[in-house]
Amino acid sequence: MSDTGYLGNPMLKRGGTPIEWSPDMLKEYMKCADDPIYFAEQYIKIVHVDHGFIPIEMYDFQKDIVNAISKNRRVVVNASRQAGKCVSVDTLIKIKMGDIVSEITMGGLHELILNGTYTKLQNIEYSNHTPLNNKLSSRTNRKFVEVYDIADIHVLAPTGWEPISHFNITVPYRKYRVEFSSGQYLDCADDHILICEDGSEVYAKDCIGSTIQSENGPIVVLSVSDSGIKETMYDLSVDSADHVYYTNGILSHNTTTAVAIILHYILFNEYKTVALLANKAASATEILSRIQLAYEALPSWLQQGIVTWNKGSMELENGCKVLAAASSSSSIRGKSCVTGDTRVCIEDGDDYYFVEIEKIINKANSSK
Repeated sequence: MSDTGYLGNPMLKRGGTPIEWSPDMLKEYMKCADDPIYFAEQYIKIVHVDHGFIPIEMYDFQKDIVNAISKNRRVVVNASRQAGKCVSVDTLIKIKMGDIVSEITMGGLHELILNGTYTKLQNIEYSNHTPLNNKLSSRTNRKFVEVYDIADIHVLAPTGWEPISHFNITVPYRKYRVEFSSGQYLDCADDHILICEDGSEVYAKDCIGSTIQSENGPIVVLSVSDSGIKETMYDLSVDSADHVYYTNGILSHNTTTAVAIILHYILFNEYKTVALLANKAASATEILSRIQLAYEALPSWLQQGIVTWNKGSMELENGCKVLAAASSSSSIRGKSCVTGDTRVCIEDGDDYYFVEIEKIINKANSSK
């Protein structure tokens, strides 16, 4: 019988599938195991806004993060999310509520939210000061004076209608006007981030002459002018793979780094559990879906056989698991998300001693 893969998916290897290793394959496998950046750039694919499913090209700051996490047990990466978008009250966006599609200003959306039943937070600061991250969208500070938790509104993005997770209002920022070759313009903060044709980022105040992505294709920035005034700005947080949406028809920014780190971790270790936590379960499962998509693109000799594969979790035959859940107090309770060198207390008659979890597992395996 031919191997049709896990549950009929030829892109996924079933557990117990034998591999005929050649010397070159073994050499390549060891190189991938020893070098997570090499592994990522040679074998991981991601979804790009314009170019589809392509091999990942890591920024230097992403390589720094991968190296830091690979070489250290405890790492916290302080990275902003959606800090690049900061536009004026009259900026137009396209939204969808149920089956109703409309074009509305940021101020109009604010009024709509005020008349609805949305949870409001206050004084939320999104900022990043880590030297690991040099990308504009990850080192731009934002102070939000009002944040609304959104559950049922979608915004138009290059990938279609994407869910808005938060509507944010900032402290006053200096307003700039960016005018384009298409006749469009955008009023925004001086350090609002636009996305260039090649995928790189540029501040509004520095973007003159740049070719920017828009709803109708690439357009050139003709002029940038400082209004000389400060005003409150508006920002959306979007739950999508690329975290981008259109403002006045212009594409404005914002994680692929986690995919590379997690895939390497679960492929080249045993009995590890990774928990993906987000404020909403949908956000966590969306990250898991990106990991699963990249996993399917791996050659079969790099894959581990699949034990479990669904929208909320995946488990490999090497004992590694990835779980997606909302960040509630009980979301991963009892899942034992610890490393192999974590020590536990063992009772042996009248004696007690501490032993690493990995040693217990290895002893159990050797006795089978």
